[in-house]
Amino acid sequence: RKLVEVAQGTGAAADPVQAEAICQANGGPFAEVLQAVLATREFTREEAEPLVEGAGRRANYMLARGLVVLEIVASIAPLLGLFGTVLGIYEMFGELSQSGIKPTTFSSGIAKALVTTVFGLTVAVPAIVCHGYFSRRADDLLMAIERYALAMMLRLRGNAQTTPGTWQI
Repeated sequence: RKLVEVAQGTGAAADPVQAEAICQANGGPFAEVLQAVLATREFTREEAEPLVEGAGRRANYMLARGLVVLEIVASIAPLLGLFGTVLGIYEMFGELSQSGIKPTTFSSGIAKALVTTVFGLTVAVPAIVCHGYFSRRADDLLMAIERYALAMMLRLRGNAQTTPGTWQI
């Protein structure tokens, strides 16, 4: 909430020095972008934009850094399950050819081999859902951060009195 006050320039956060202290105390991607806006308040908009955009890219990285693990798990889990199934069926057919077992007997072996596929899919499906949800959430947060930063840049330069209103972080 304090960072939103910094972005809107309300309360104690109306003072740039106090606003910088609030950003440093809170930390995180939103605070880093607001600090970049505050640090470049004396710059022209053209000079400030690349620096603020760089802070935005770092914020994007920080918001998305854990998503890579979900993406890898979601991609690899079904492959590992399939690998286990193929390996199990391969071993079963090897034993079948050597022992002369009736074909009806090896159906239980196939069922056991498919357990790894079921496990892989059981891990992959929730991982894909979580990855989609958290990716969308990170994108939404980044868009809100960008809107607040732009409104703050404009306000600090006297170009507009607009505030994001109901935007939420």
